[in-house]
Amino acid sequence: MKTQIWSLLILGAFCVSSCGKFNSGGIVRAPAASKSSLKIGLSMKNAPSDVASIIGVLSREGYDTLRSAFTISDDFATCSFTQIAVGTWHLQVSAYNSSNVMTYFGSTEVEVLPGQTTPVSLTLNPATGSISITVTWGGQDTSSTDMALLFDGQSGEVVFPVSRSLQPQQLTIEMKVLLQDTSNSVVPFLAPTGIDLWNSADGYCVLFMKGSGGPGFSFSKGVSSTEGIGTTGPLYNPPLNTWISLGCTYDGHYMCFYINGQMAVKQADTTSIYYGDHGFSLGRAFQSYFGGSFYLKGAFDELRIWNYARTQSEIDSTLNKELSGHEAGLVGYWNFNQNSSDTEVLDRTDNGNNGQMIGGVRFVPADSL
Repeated sequence: MKTQIWSLLILGAFCVSSCGKFNSGGIVRAPAASKSSLKIGLSMKNAPSDVASIIGVLSREGYDTLRSAFTISDDFATCSFTQIAVGTWHLQVSAYNSSNVMTYFGSTEVEVLPGQTTPVSLTLNPATGSISITVTWGGQDTSSTDMALLFDGQSGEVVFPVSRSLQPQQLTIEMKVLLQDTSNSVVPFLAPTGIDLWNSADGYCVLFMKGSGGPGFSFSKGVSSTEGIGTTGPLYNPPLNTWISLGCTYDGHYMCFYINGQMAVKQADTTSIYYGDHGFSLGRAFQSYFGGSFYLKGAFDELRIWNYARTQSEIDSTLNKELSGHEAGLVGYWNFNQNSSDTEVLDRTDNGNNGQMIGGVRFVPADSL
C-alpha cells in the first residue's frame, strides 16, 4: 500500500428543494425552505493504487445518518447527498482496498448552506496515522486563484520533514520572493530546520546576508559549517515590494546563482552534498553569531526543487509559468494556490512533500502584494 498523503478538494453544491417536516420515527425533518443537496468530488490523480471503493458518511445529532458510495473514474470520484437539512454536518470519508479493508480515512465538519458552494479541503491519511483537515466556510474557493505565502517577519515559517526525494546530489532550486524588509543581518528564504548555521550544516540553504554582497546559495560537505561551501551574487540590493526570481543550481562541477533568469555568479566545486537528518524551513533560519532566529518579512511564490542542474535557458523558459507538477526531474513543487485558511503547504508533485505552517504565515492573493 502506498503511504503517501492523499489530498482531496471537496466542493458542496447546494440548492433548495422540498420535503416534509417530520417522519413517523420522530427524527427531525427540516422544512422545505431549509433543505439542500451536497455533491462531493475528489481528484483521483494521486490516489493510492490499492483504493477499490470510497464511502462518504454524513451524520448529525437528531438526524438520520446518510451514506453514499463514490462513483470512481480514472480521474475523478463523486458522490451526492440530496434532501438534507442546512446546518453543520459531520463528514467522514473512508477508502477501502479490494479486500474491503479500510486503508484511508478522514473526517471534518461541513457547513451546508442553501444556495452556496462550500469548498472543503480534506486530507486522507493511512487509517493508522493522523488526520489533517482544513476547511473554508462558504467563501471563495481560491484553489484556482494565484496565491502566495506571506510571512510576518516575527514568527512565521513553514517546516518540511526529511525527505529523500529532496536530497539529490545535483539540484536546482527556484523561487519567487517579495521582500518587505531587508534590515536584519540575515534574511532567510530556505534553510535547514533546527540547526545553528554558525557551527553546523545540513543539505542546502538560500539566504540574504546583509553586507555579504547579495543573496547566497550554499550546501554542506559535512556536519560542520566550516565544511560548507557557498556562493553569492554580485553586490545587489533587492528591491522592496517587488517580485524577484532566484535560481540556484549545482551539477557536481559548478554552483550557479541566477537573479531574474540571469546568471549572477558561477563557482567551481566537485564536492558531494552532505545530507543529515534535518528537513528544511521556509522563512526562518537560526544563526547564533548574528543573534539567533531570523524570520522573513515578505512573501514566497513558485518554489521548485529539481534533481538535476537546469540550464539558464531551461530556467528562463519557465520563469513566469506555472508547472503541472509532473515535469521530469521535478521532486518538489509548491505554487501556494490554496485556500486562505489552509495550515499545510501542499506539494504538487507525487512525492507528498507537504509543509506545516507555523506562526505568522498565511495565504494571500499574489496580486494583493
